[in-house]
Amino acid sequence: MKNDPYALCPCGSGNKLKWCVCKNSLPQLEQAITMIRNNQQDSSLALLDRLINDESHPLPFRIYATTVKSQALDVFGRHEDAFKLAEETTKKYADSGIAYEVFGDFFFSRQGYADALDIYEEALARFAPTATEQICRTLLKLGTCHNFQGRPLAAWAMWRQALRIDPAFKPAAESIEEFIHQNRLLPNQARHGLSLKSADEFTMFDEEVGERWEKATQDGDQLHIDDLVMGFADLTAKAPTNASAWYNLGLACAWGGLNARAIEAFAKYVELEKDLNAAADAWDLAEVLRLGAGAEDFSDTRLYAAQYEITDPQSFSDRLQQSKYVVVVSAGEGERSLHWMDKEVSPPDSNIPILGGPPKQLAQFNMYGPVLELVSVTAENLAHARRTFEQTIGDAVRFDSVVERPGNPSTLDSEPFLVFDPQKISPEEKNARILESIRSYFEEAWIHRPLRSLDGLSPIDAAQSSTLRKRLEGVIRFRERNFARYEAPYNFDRLRNKLGMKISGAGLSDENDASKPSENVDLRAYSASQLAALDSKSLNDADLVIAYKTALSLDAPQTTTNFAAEIVKRPTIADHIDVNSIFRRAINERFSAKKYDEIESLIAEARGYDERHYQSKEAAQYDLLSAKLALLQGRKEEAVNAIKQIPTKYPNRLDIAAAAVEQLLSAGAYGAAKEIAEGGLSQAEQERNGEFQGRFKDYLREAAARAK
Repeated sequence: MKNDPYALCPCGSGNKLKWCVCKNSLPQLEQAITMIRNNQQDSSLALLDRLINDESHPLPFRIYATTVKSQALDVFGRHEDAFKLAEETTKKYADSGIAYEVFGDFFFSRQGYADALDIYEEALARFAPTATEQICRTLLKLGTCHNFQGRPLAAWAMWRQALRIDPAFKPAAESIEEFIHQNRLLPNQARHGLSLKSADEFTMFDEEVGERWEKATQDGDQLHIDDLVMGFADLTAKAPTNASAWYNLGLACAWGGLNARAIEAFAKYVELEKDLNAAADAWDLAEVLRLGAGAEDFSDTRLYAAQYEITDPQSFSDRLQQSKYVVVVSAGEGERSLHWMDKEVSPPDSNIPILGGPPKQLAQFNMYGPVLELVSVTAENLAHARRTFEQTIGDAVRFDSVVERPGNPSTLDSEPFLVFDPQKISPEEKNARILESIRSYFEEAWIHRPLRSLDGLSPIDAAQSSTLRKRLEGVIRFRERNFARYEAPYNFDRLRNKLGMKISGAGLSDENDASKPSENVDLRAYSASQLAALDSKSLNDADLVIAYKTALSLDAPQTTTNFAAEIVKRPTIADHIDVNSIFRRAINERFSAKKYDEIESLIAEARGYDERHYQSKEAAQYDLLSAKLALLQGRKEEAVNAIKQIPTKYPNRLDIAAAAVEQLLSAGAYGAAKEIAEGGLSQAEQERNGEFQGRFKDYLREAAARAK
């Protein structure tokens, strides 16, 4: 303990040692603490009991000695007794800040940060204003709790309060340096301290609002954060169209750890703010806040888990070991993690590259005794994983349910990195593959993904809204900074360009005409308007395919159709893309538009192309489409007879059999549908294909119900 008579007494009273009532009793407590350090368990605890029960010692000293005893019990391994004593001390001495601080330490040391934070708040409210050492120490712990719960702005606010009380309080300064200044997930401005916005000139015409605003911004550093939140909540109620008031409310809530409320306030600010850059900065900050505890319902970081019961452990283990969809990764110290991939990791020897690139992780295994979870970062990945997993594992597991839950910051946009390549490759090739994985993720998948931060719209749809467009820029800025931490050299201006947004870096498009991209961007990052301006006839085969795929990814139907019309005219393009998919799209578009008179000739053209270039691999699909046309044109008997023959012509195609059953059901041919469904079910059972077993059983039930 300190010997300086002018140092604060450790009892938490706020008095200096020279004048504290504890000064004559502390030497005996120092003796007990020395005994604890020397592991003299019985002797130290006995001495502490004597000090605690001796009423000749002042009450603040006896409370402090009790907290020391609870800490000693914990050091000696008597954790339950220690916790019980710490809890009882807060109840017995309800006004003691030191009792609450030590009780909070028990939760903090066990990573129970939410509970610890609440208890430290109670401690803070009970310390005398002069107990600056204890207050700073508690503020440090409060900030650390916020930080570990993903609330760095609230952490910064706590640590700043500690430094305002004691500018020389080194632990708070060190925490700000480590967790704020060096936190590359935070916007640059937030890393160096955000400040409240001043009132605008129109606000100052309202004397009451102006006075409130001036007091809040002038004394903001001194006011309790709760007061700051209440003040700007009142101001937004009185001046609901004032953008800066909403910004200040959002910032105050963020400082207070009220992330969900802060996000709502920033949403209102972005709606009102006319400056796109300022609005985007605020929504960038909101993206950070939605990763923190308390904002789970606002988060776009989600996990999707399929839960199973392992009914036959030996069979499950055997089938898992035989499967080539499984990758085992060492997690250190003898730990392993299992991952389910989107394709076999060890395909048969072949000179043909793996379709679509290296295997990607669809799901990770979590096992708790007989309970198994397949966990994915998207619902689509989970559905894909379930199809192959259930087909492989069969009846060794029993499906229970699918649950959705919040993820964590490490799972946000993690898909580009969930790629497995068993071959040894150079660092340059590895980096190139990562870059391509990031590009394809953002430019082909992410732009279509509904996001909570965009009110459930996808980025490509949000780009069409003036308000959501401001948010979208903030969303992109956050991801741009997040991926910079991984030193991934992807240029997010490509993404902006593709979404038709203003770029932020060195130009990728002509500043005066967004339809004229510069030479620095390839066709995959073209916007819809830039693609529409292209002359399809002038493109070479490779560029034409890229332009078609890009238009398709941007939901630009007319542009897609224009490129498709040119593609089907070129026999040389068959090696660049499966042209059958383009024909099927064109045929289905005509079905949707009820242009039946154009479909028959188009199917004939598609059959010819398929026969010349692909050895009639899609003949079954064109048979189904021809039958569908006959049904829609009223030639039911002809259609039913044709459909009944299709499964016989293509006996190993479960997908074709399923499509044939669906067409027969729609035609009212329930008997024929039942017959084909029974054959399909038998084939699916032989192949242990769980997905098609379920589908054919459903078809059989439907056929039976409709036939009645």
